[in-house]
Amino acid sequence: MVYMCFCRSEMKTYFSKEYRMDDGMEIIESTNIQTIDLRSRNKVIPYLPRYMKPGQPCVVCGDNATGLHYRAITCEGCKGFFRRTVQQKIVYKCKGIERCEISKTSRNVCQFCRFQKCIQNGMTKSLVLNEPERVAKRKMINDNRERRKLEHLRIALRSNSLADKQEEFQARIDQVTANYCKILDNTLEHKFKSDIRSERLSELTALIIHQVRQFAETIEIYDTLKPSEQEEIITKSWLVVKILQIIHEFNPTERCLMLANDTTYIAAKGDYSTLDCTTKIFENLINLAASFDCMQLDNRQLALLSALLIYNPENVKECKQKINKIHVELWKCLQSISEMHDDDSIDLLHWSNLLVRIPYLLLTVSDMQGFFRDANNINAIANILLFKFS
Repeated sequence: MVYMCFCRSEMKTYFSKEYRMDDGMEIIESTNIQTIDLRSRNKVIPYLPRYMKPGQPCVVCGDNATGLHYRAITCEGCKGFFRRTVQQKIVYKCKGIERCEISKTSRNVCQFCRFQKCIQNGMTKSLVLNEPERVAKRKMINDNRERRKLEHLRIALRSNSLADKQEEFQARIDQVTANYCKILDNTLEHKFKSDIRSERLSELTALIIHQVRQFAETIEIYDTLKPSEQEEIITKSWLVVKILQIIHEFNPTERCLMLANDTTYIAAKGDYSTLDCTTKIFENLINLAASFDCMQLDNRQLALLSALLIYNPENVKECKQKINKIHVELWKCLQSISEMHDDDSIDLLHWSNLLVRIPYLLLTVSDMQGFFRDANNINAIANILLFKFS
């Protein structure tokens, strides 16, 4: 089973164990790792079919045969010679009496006799494919290879699937979803008390933090955290939780974002590099919204993902183990419902597609932090994060 911790560090897989002794010596214990001599890596051992014996000669020239080619056991050289002759319809002439000896060393002397010997030993011209047939065969082989790879991937994913265990997590899913709909999935309206930008930003931030904290409190682990730890998880997550909600107020047909006071932002058509800072923020939100729109996340998924963003071990300096425990549980809940279609059929790709978008969400919001902390942007911030304001 693989669980993802929401961070921007690399994911690594280790195949060995390293121990450091008192004398400074390092011992590496490896498992199932094959050692390859780099000096001999270019010496490829030819593939030998099961029906052949080692050293079996080519029936045409006596060189080492590589397999059954056009119904005769031949070497690669005679196989290629026969194929080219048939494909290009080459006609040869013998300079002797058409009885030349064909061996590994003399096979290139008389091509007429070599071709005749190919036929005499069973090589069949009708089995040589023309160019369109070769292209079609190559495509079929490649398609089958890709199909097998996908099947192996499907089996691997299916073995780690939690779709069949959804009932096991149903109580937690229902609890988080109900609290999300009751608390977070509500529009925010606000009448600012001050005309000073910094004070307006503080008012707005406090309003959203209060809403996110209310939702976080519905998960029992919150009360077991120290006040400083509670503050940490809310401070680190409130913006990304709110942005996740905002980007689902998106009209894909018009490619526009629904903003406060019944206004909209329509995607710009100009060069991104020429846009001002505020417009770039809106464009980034549009792109993020478009990416998530194709996922069609329901309230259960939005609720669990919001909870995961709050209870992320990366949000705290201490108590990571405690946070990780609820993080893993929420993760399993989200995976179990994301792998299922509405018709109860299993869709493993939906889950993997969501996994790709979560880091994209985190990275985008991380890059926006400075904008949402700048009081000079209060009007744009209110437009994005509120439903109505005055």
